[in-house]
Amino acid sequence: AGRARLALEGHPSGTGRALHGAVSVSRHSVGIEQMTAGVPVGDAFAPLPITAIDLDDVSVRFVDGRCERAEGRVKATLGGDIAGITLGQGLA
Repeated sequence: AGRARLALEGHPSGTGRALHGAVSVSRHSVGIEQMTAGVPVGDAFAPLPITAIDLDDVSVRFVDGRCERAEGRVKATLGGDIAGITLGQGLA
């Protein structure tokens, strides 16, 4: 009948961005709240040359598996080019 909320704070080691935000879970919902972070993605998006995902004040809430709310900015950082076009500044 309640909701658990875990506040997250972290400072980068190396080249990452600081982590700030929260994760919340209840019986019927799950989400992140006001999350700001840099997330290295490794090969998760291969063959696309995405090296990291940057979150700026992102909040997402799913209720019974459906998105109820989403807001904030998500930026993909590219480490190469796509179809000969260099996009080193990323896509938002």
